[in-house]
Amino acid sequence: MNSTTFFVTGTDTDAGKTYVSQALLHGLKQLKLQVFGFKPIAAGVDETGLNADALGLQRASSELLPYTQVNPILFQEPC
Repeated sequence: MNSTTFFVTGTDTDAGKTYVSQALLHGLKQLKLQVFGFKPIAAGVDETGLNADALGLQRASSELLPYTQVNPILFQEPC
């Protein structure tokens, strides 16, 4: 089994990291590849108590992984 990893990074909030990551996930899924998005560390929660970016990556993945696997470290307050 071959595996490729993409690491998307940026220095600012709202730089487009999640947008680009979701676009990559959707595009690779269209190629029938199994893909997963992760946000290892997130800050700031929505009304559900979870991070909106991590939820978006979770939804864009090939399979619905447990939220705690997608985003294991979550700070309540944005920073």
